[in-house]
Amino acid sequence: MLRYNSGRGAWLKEYHKRWIVESVFSAVKRRLDPCLFSVRRDLQRRELVMKFLVHNLILVARRERR
Repeated sequence: MLRYNSGRGAWLKEYHKRWIVESVFSAVKRRLDPCLFSVRRDLQRRELVMKFLVHNLILVARRERR
């Protein structure tokens, strides 16, 4: 983890990548429901991975149509 005080430039460079991750999370939630239906943690993780895989497949299919 980068400390703000020790290397402000490096910290800002890494911090500004956060918006990309937040955008992807938001897109997955909007497109594929924000809730997880599994109760067990291992199945929740599997469900989350599947949601991201489906999201990526949708993006690839959209790109192929162009």
